[in-house]
This record gives sequence, structure tokens and C-alpha cells, in this order.
Amino acid sequence: MKCRTTVDQPLRRLEFPLCFKAEPQIPADGAAGQQLRPLLMPAVFEYPHRVSPDEIDGVGHVNNIEYLRWLQDAAVAHSTAQGWPSEAYHRLGQGWVVRTHFIEYLIPAFADDELLIRTWISDMKRVTSLRRYEILRPFDGKTLAVANTNWAFVNFATLQLCRVPAEISGAFEIVQDTILIGRRAAGRQPTE
Repeated sequence: MKCRTTVDQPLRRLEFPLCFKAEPQIPADGAAGQQLRPLLMPAVFEYPHRVSPDEIDGVGHVNNIEYLRWLQDAAVAHSTAQGWPSEAYHRLGQGWVVRTHFIEYLIPAFADDELLIRTWISDMKRVTSLRRYEILRPFDGKTLAVANTNWAFVNFATLQLCRVPAEISGAFEIVQDTILIGRRAAGRQPTE
């Protein structure tokens, strides 16, 4: 018989790393230079979403396929925020494709619910990346779902796996799996 393991820990806030961005600066003597300016870049990206009536199924709650759509939207928004919008991948001729998804639905969402989809990169390898998610309803503090997606980096012309360029892997901070974001480890697989 299979059972699901859970970790019952209170929700805790992650510390956001301090990153630096080089900005051109012209000193008084007119010589161009660059100065580092600190930016607050969250390791965990938060994507808000309000449930619309067209996302509701015949049972009266959000259709399961909508959760998958939200995960994809949050991942793309996170990549864009880190400087890698879809257009940049297309110019490069390489980008991410999904290998696997895992979603554990915990409680349903309903029309007009204000949600927060949190996502982060928990692992980056030579040709793959593991992205984790947590779908929250801030109003009552409930976790609606946890998920993960295993992404593969491919050449768009050949669809063959290729190495993730350093400028892409370096754009995302890795949040180790030992850091629990909510009450459960996101995307924990069932165990015997």
C-alpha cells in the first residue's frame, strides 16, 4: 500500500539573496565606468493569479488543467524576470521543454480566489533543471497544491539535448531541497 509522507512544519519566510547589477556611470572627470548597485532578487518568485469563472469545471472548482497552466505561466514569468523572456531563448535557438510534471492537489480553488504561485529552481544540471512550485491562497494561508517540473534544455532546430549556457544557469539562484518552503516538501513523491 502506498502512502504519502508529509512534513508538518510551519510556513517560514526565506531570506532573499542580495545580488548586484553593474550600471554605467559617468564620473565628474568624464571617464565612463561601471559601479555595482545592489538589487533585491528573490530566489523564490511569486506570481499572483485571480481565478476566473472560465477556469471552473463541472464540479464547481478549478479544473486540474488550469493548475498546470498556472505553473507554466509562473515559470515563464520567473524566467522573464531573471532576464530570459521567451524571445531571448528563440534568438539563442535553444530553450526549455518539459520532461515531466508532478502535481499533488491538496485542496480546491474556486472562482475569484486570489492565489499566489511560488516557484524556484531546486536543481540545475548540465542539460536539465528541476523547478518546484507551491500554490497558495494567502487569504486563509492554505496550500492548494505542490508541484515540480523537470525541464530539459534543447536545441530548437534539432530537439536534441544541449548544455545549459552559463549565462542562463547563472541567472537563477538554486534553492536547495533541504529548505522547506511550506508545510510540505514541494512535489514530494509517494513512498511505500
